[in-house]
Amino acid sequence: MLVMKFGGTSVGDAQCFRKVKQIVSDAAHRHAPVVVVVSAMSTVTETLLEAARRASSGDSKGAEEKLAYLEAKHLQTADELFSGAPRESARKAALEIIGECRRICGGMELLRELPLRAMDAALSVGERLSATLLARYLDQEGIPARAVDSAQCVVTDDNFSSARPLMDLTREATRAQLLPLTEKRIIPVVTGFLGATRDGIRTTLGRGGSDYSGAIVATQLCR
Repeated sequence: MLVMKFGGTSVGDAQCFRKVKQIVSDAAHRHAPVVVVVSAMSTVTETLLEAARRASSGDSKGAEEKLAYLEAKHLQTADELFSGAPRESARKAALEIIGECRRICGGMELLRELPLRAMDAALSVGERLSATLLARYLDQEGIPARAVDSAQCVVTDDNFSSARPLMDLTREATRAQLLPLTEKRIIPVVTGFLGATRDGIRTTLGRGGSDYSGAIVATQLCR
């Protein structure tokens, strides 16, 4: 078992995705099985945070500017990595995830508040986008892969913005979600930084949480 963690600069644009594909491909030939954990693309988490801040202050135009940048960045990456029907499918998947963030920011604007629970839901968008695009790209390139939302794997307390994993529950959930894939030689591409409470409410693991979640996945699968 090899668990590989790729940070934001490693998935910063389409060319970076191609480099990651080669690294994962080489590793898959040397190790069985392989699991990948990814961060959001570079600058994305900061963009999401700023969009939420502007929305909660009533600056709808400023929030939309940030979300438009986010949308353009991911759609450009999809356009460079895919063609034909796979491109349209990847664009649609990205737009659906970004649409969730727009709705969350709309709620913040109405309330003029920045609740930590809503903030965690908004910030989850970055990792979900990168995992979705990378898994689809690997699969297109002949490397069977599937995006896995770590809200299904990492079970945490409800300390939003800095949640603590509940390791016994996390071990059970991680193994249940990922091992069936690895047994079929499908590479799970797992969202870093994220988790969910026992009730399924999204959480984030705080600063450095993406690297932390890579270590969590590795320890729960490999020990």
